[in-house]
Amino acid sequence: RSLDVRHAKACCPCKVPIRLALSALIFASVLLSSVAMFAFPAYRWRGIHDTTMHVLIYELDMSKNNLDDRIRRSAREASRQLLLNIEWSVRWFVIQPPTQAAHSMWIVWQALNSPDPGTTPWQGLNANIANRAWQTLNDQWHQAGPVPTLDKVVTGAASGHADSLYVAFYNGQLSGASIGSDATKTYLYDCAPAPAVGRSSELHVYLADQSNGRRGRLVDSQLYDPTSKPYFQAQVHLPENETSSNYFSNAEWSVMYEFSIPWNSERAQACGLSKTLAIPSCGISRRFCGVIASDITLDSVSSSCQQQWNAIRTTLASPEYDKAISSNSSTVFIVVQMARHALHQEGYLVGEANRPSSAPC
Repeated sequence: RSLDVRHAKACCPCKVPIRLALSALIFASVLLSSVAMFAFPAYRWRGIHDTTMHVLIYELDMSKNNLDDRIRRSAREASRQLLLNIEWSVRWFVIQPPTQAAHSMWIVWQALNSPDPGTTPWQGLNANIANRAWQTLNDQWHQAGPVPTLDKVVTGAASGHADSLYVAFYNGQLSGASIGSDATKTYLYDCAPAPAVGRSSELHVYLADQSNGRRGRLVDSQLYDPTSKPYFQAQVHLPENETSSNYFSNAEWSVMYEFSIPWNSERAQACGLSKTLAIPSCGISRRFCGVIASDITLDSVSSSCQQQWNAIRTTLASPEYDKAISSNSSTVFIVVQMARHALHQEGYLVGEANRPSSAPC
């Protein structure tokens, strides 16, 4: 028996208590349970995280593309607004002034009850028209701003100005006014009725008083036939003048031509265009009575283009654009798109920035 006991001790050198074994089993079970509990959510969380990151990266790429697209569209819109600013400014400072001046004179003519120049004392009629023309041009000049911009146009803070405004009748009678480029001198024009149809009469040019527009000293006299001038012929050639009393339908630009009006003491060549309105009838007569015309010189057109180019250069040099331009690489210009009475003038250059002067007529 003693040998059996020794043999048993030799085969089982240690004995684990049942309590300790049970505790270990419980601890292992809890550990495995904890691992199982947190491993699956961690795996799921990683899957969700990866998906979220992919979505986030995709959305960031889309946002970047949208931002780039917005930047490109913003640049295009800024360029469009810049061009629109040029278009409206040039239109307002080149096209509108003579148009508005002619319409203002039409209102004056209607207020005078459309007298017939053939039966009305011409001296009083001419003096009245010349004074009203001077007032219109003087008002336009004082409203004109040094730099035409769309903001000034929209707010009414500025406008352009015409160079001359006058009325010419079928009998050769003419009256009106003109204002110099610097507004230091203004002139009044007076032409008596011609002795016969198609004959010239004497055109008198007077220096106007700057304060009230009254006639001053005589500075020039010349033979003149308004009915042969391009501004008059522009309306004679319109067939609707024979029947239409709507002056808006009769508005027409003349061809480019060399001016006798506006007069200048240096006798330098002055070329330009006239905005004309027909006087369909006057008095009790239903025949074509005459023409209201307002001029703008090509030098004034080029000056407006130059102002616009200067504004563009300043804008493009700003941090928003950071683009430098020079007179060798850019310009602003106006060309004749359509000329009803002179097809050969279609495509002619009317005015351009960065040029010393306009092309001859």
